[in-house]
Amino acid sequence: MLDILKNRGIDLEKKYGTWRYFDKRAGGGDFFDHAPHYIDLMRFFFGEVESIYCVTRRFIESRAHEDLASAILTLSNGSVAVFEKSTLVMGRPNGFEIGYIYGEKAKLAFEAFQEYTHKPMKLKLFKPINIIPNIYTPMRIARGRKNTLYYRQMKHFIDRIAGDESILTDDGGEWSADIDDAALAVLWTLAGYKSAKEGREIGRDELGKL
Repeated sequence: MLDILKNRGIDLEKKYGTWRYFDKRAGGGDFFDHAPHYIDLMRFFFGEVESIYCVTRRFIESRAHEDLASAILTLSNGSVAVFEKSTLVMGRPNGFEIGYIYGEKAKLAFEAFQEYTHKPMKLKLFKPINIIPNIYTPMRIARGRKNTLYYRQMKHFIDRIAGDESILTDDGGEWSADIDDAALAVLWTLAGYKSAKEGREIGRDELGKL
């Protein structure tokens, strides 16, 4: 099927990166691709991760790595984060990344489009009284190709290699993840795989053994 579409000018593997599902050189499955990014965000917004419990499955045997992962992370402030990633979904929301942050005074919903579409993410703010009737306030996000998540991520990555500071805080200081943050995000992702393999929760004290 992929070859037929490619002959007709539709290259799904190139457009959507599906080659990663079948090529072991990709390094890992969907959990390995996305968990470090979200774990890094969790640490930035909510504090350190204390433990992780994860389940992974490979339902389609022809794939090189897992195609479903679900993880529960306990954070230092007492909150709990649930992360689920799957490439099994047919149609919407396949290719979308959707999430919710529940606070004491509001709920924040986000929807990030497939990165290859170069579309800006959507943010929705729900006040407590509006959560049940599903009434939200759209939050404004800068438009334009250079403000898409994919462009900003790539620019930031290149700037960091070049030693430039592309993202600054209001007070002029640097606002970005450093190498230690990156290492922790990857370590917690590996801890998730260890949890899935051994069927148990992995705590902070075991990170040094990975």
